[in-house]
Formats: sequence, C-alpha cells, structure tokens
Amino acid sequence: MKVKVEQAIAMARNNESLEGLVIEDLKDTQVRAVDALALAEHGVLLPEQNIYYNDDDIAYDPDFDEVEWSKEPLKMTWEEKMELAAQIEKNAANDEEISVVVSPI
Repeated sequence: MKVKVEQAIAMARNNESLEGLVIEDLKDTQVRAVDALALAEHGVLLPEQNIYYNDDDIAYDPDFDEVEWSKEPLKMTWEEKMELAAQIEKNAANDEEISVVVSPI
C-alpha cells in the first residue's frame, strides 16, 4: 500500500504499524524533527537532509541552556576519574527508570 509522508506520520502517532507500506514522497519531503522521531520509532529512518529543525520548537531548559559549554577537554587526574566513575556507578544503582515522551508542539 502506498501512502504520503503526512499519512505515515499520522499513523505513527496513532501507534499504527507502518510495516509493508511504501511512503511515496519520502525522499522529496522535509519533515520536522519530532515527526522524524515518530517515524523512526516505527522503523522508518529519514536522511538527515530531509529533517527540518527549528530552534523555536525546542523548549527552554535552564539546567541545560544556562550552562556555559566549553570545547576544551576536561582535565582530571586518574584518581579523580576513578572517584567519578565510582560515584556514577553508585548513583546508577539508586536511579529509577526514566521515560521520556516526545510529542508534537
């Protein structure tokens, strides 16, 4: 069965199977990043040039956006690295599973 990209996105959002479908205009259409993620969850991967990304679609997150990022590698001693690894391992044992849901804006 042949469908258009918009139909495939709607089906993916409704958690319908895309197995056996041929998406006609897949190579000629740009889709939003959230739509590309919905398709990817159902096994349809888009070439990067077909994914439209807009910064305005991204929610502000002070825990991420307020950080000053550096391209310099973090310089740590071996002891600091081992201490950090132990701390991460300890925290991982206490962490609960986190689920993230991506929905269109």
